[in-house]
Amino acid sequence: MISYDNNEMFRLNLDMEVHTTLIEGKYLVVIIDNVYENPDMVRDFVLQSPLPQFPTYKKYGYHRYQRSDLYNLEEKIKPLLGLFVSKFQLMHYPNFKDLKMKHKNQFLCNVFSNFNVESLERYPHSDKSVLSSILYLNPPPDDHLGTAVCRHKLSDICVYPRHPLHVDWITNIEGLESSTYLDKVSKYEKYMEKAPPIKEVSTDIDNWEIIYQSQGKYNSMITYFGGLLHYPVLKNNKPINITDRLTQAFFWE
Repeated sequence: MISYDNNEMFRLNLDMEVHTTLIEGKYLVVIIDNVYENPDMVRDFVLQSPLPQFPTYKKYGYHRYQRSDLYNLEEKIKPLLGLFVSKFQLMHYPNFKDLKMKHKNQFLCNVFSNFNVESLERYPHSDKSVLSSILYLNPPPDDHLGTAVCRHKLSDICVYPRHPLHVDWITNIEGLESSTYLDKVSKYEKYMEKAPPIKEVSTDIDNWEIIYQSQGKYNSMITYFGGLLHYPVLKNNKPINITDRLTQAFFWE
């Protein structure tokens, strides 16, 4: 195992650029460019590490490389927490207490290769975390493999809540009672029970609409409410090499 200086590897760039966008004028996404001062070091750290074959993720065509011994990771990225709390106005939600890494000091990196396009993972999915962040580690010319956010047409939802704050957030934005929105969720769940495998969401125009796609720029990070239905944009729909799409994942709760 090659030794890396964690302090240098996860050092935040003081000149990072923060901006926001509203999907359909409503759903906030925070975008940070030039996140790390040494992104090449982070990418090299992943590529030089032994990639485990976790059965849970193997069927989806990617490995999740994770380590829990990088004890200063959370401390190095701590300045981002206050930014997210402020931008997403989490302090206004009664059930919100604090924001922290869901997996303390755990380095998570999704490495895509030999993607099984018939897997249900090709359907958009949501996360259990309050917020999710994806940091892109693909340099040019593959710095366009971002993340797509989708709306399911039949149920008319783009948020499948998996945390109580997801419900609070989406009903506040949509101006709906919780029961009304959960009726939509029930309709979505019934559809998914019988939904056949699909090769590409963008071609299933009868059922899905892509409402946002991040650029996937190298060393940029997008952050969004974990309930948003999303999926990874892939190179030619089926990566072959492990360098085709590398992303570092953060889950905040």
